[in-house]
Amino acid sequence: MQRRKKLGKILCEMGFIEEEQLNKALSFQRNNSPHRLIGSILVEMGAINEKELAQALACQFDLPFVDLQQEMPVSAVARCLPEAKARQCRALVFERQGEIFKIAVADPRDISVQDNLRGTLEGEVKVYVGEDSEINRMIDLVYSGREEETVVELADRVIQEALRREASDIHLEPGGKEVLVRYRVDGVMEKGFSIPQKVHPFLISRLKVLGGMDIGEKRRPQDGRLKLERDRDRDLRLSTLPAYHGEKMAIRILDRFAIPPINKLGLEKKQEKKLRKMLELREGIFLVVGPTGSGKTTTLFSMLRELQGRNINITTAEDPIEYILPAVNQIQVNPRIGLTFASLLRSILRQDPDVIMVGEIRDGETARIAVNAALTGHLVLSTLHTHDAPSALIRLLEMGIEPYLVASTVSGIMGQRLVRRLCPDCSFRGRPDPWTQKRITSLGMEAEKIGEEVGCSSCYGTGYRGRTAVAEILFPNDDLREKVVQKKPGWELKKVSTGIMEENLRSVGLKKVERGETSLREVLRVVSSGK
Repeated sequence: MQRRKKLGKILCEMGFIEEEQLNKALSFQRNNSPHRLIGSILVEMGAINEKELAQALACQFDLPFVDLQQEMPVSAVARCLPEAKARQCRALVFERQGEIFKIAVADPRDISVQDNLRGTLEGEVKVYVGEDSEINRMIDLVYSGREEETVVELADRVIQEALRREASDIHLEPGGKEVLVRYRVDGVMEKGFSIPQKVHPFLISRLKVLGGMDIGEKRRPQDGRLKLERDRDRDLRLSTLPAYHGEKMAIRILDRFAIPPINKLGLEKKQEKKLRKMLELREGIFLVVGPTGSGKTTTLFSMLRELQGRNINITTAEDPIEYILPAVNQIQVNPRIGLTFASLLRSILRQDPDVIMVGEIRDGETARIAVNAALTGHLVLSTLHTHDAPSALIRLLEMGIEPYLVASTVSGIMGQRLVRRLCPDCSFRGRPDPWTQKRITSLGMEAEKIGEEVGCSSCYGTGYRGRTAVAEILFPNDDLREKVVQKKPGWELKKVSTGIMEENLRSVGLKKVERGETSLREVLRVVSSGK
């Protein structure tokens, strides 16, 4: 019979320990504890952990290793093995496939234990090696009647990790064999961790219960809400979508009171003055435009925060309500009962408002009511999905608003993007490489040194932490208004608008690169080269 390779040699070959550490452990074993196993001595010394020991034992006995933190057992399956037997053998049934039982054992050296398990279970037994402490922990959970805590703890871990990373969204994405947990941090998706596919239905059900959703409905999309008990300022907005491998869930994290003041948005000083000048107006429409996730709503609420202290009546129509602002009348849109932006605006106009904030102008009817509100002496703040500030005029015309109404009511437009800030703990300013230098020259920049991302534990290896706004502000002048009334083509309106604006998205972004606030790659990622 071929002799098994010694555990110490396997640990060295796997790269878990050095020869020096092994010799030290062997010397301790000879002189102090000849009956103790070398693996437990190495664990006690801190040379290896329990997981590494289990992996080496699996290799030594030619058995597969199982990570019970990933392969979470279902209680009904685990209880196929009586509790007394599980504790006696330090073994756990973690999966059953028909008449095949997959069992995790802590000590594969004891063949009598495996024979004992085969005699107890009616079927074929496949032995795996697991961590001793994890097996004992799972046995305690399964047989104490508290196995539901495993899913409760997992749901809590998913959410707490998002809060620790300061993520805006959580995504649970089921695949063929596992479910990927990903987080959107500073506008970019980052991988979190994966969980076994078999745990996915239980985790989704747990989150559905917390969000007030129907756990029995898996064929249709659902929406839910959850307020964090330990964090009164944060709400979670849950959304499910039936996918091929199971329900996908997205969770938006809303920090409802974290409204930054205007001077913390990251705008240029001239742009801050322009925005505050806009707030002095008594009537007209001010639009913040850009793609989804560009910070439009945050900018609007920063403006409302500035207006909040004045003796005026502010009313909003939102979908959803993302921020809470005292002394502001906030109303949630609910299309299912006919409470649309358009219908809400009609009712709001009868409530004697001074300032109206419309979460988004999505259609011609909402746009017409907003225009009429501006004509009748109200200041209307809203958002629009367009690529840049000049395109907002074209979009309103396309919605069927008469050119003379667009020209007379639109007081200002702000185009906006969010770029990631370089991590203050690891970024550096250095001379650009040849490719970057060539790109800098082509963009008209003059920078001997620029900021570069590196990556550290503070920024989870991304090189970035936090975001700042890149904006352009357009105040239409008489020339542009006349072009609108004359129904000039879109390219001509853009040409005139560009001449009016002192800075555009790209030029502001490049300024931030020169100051070392962000990187050239980040600006080029967010702002197209055409801008």
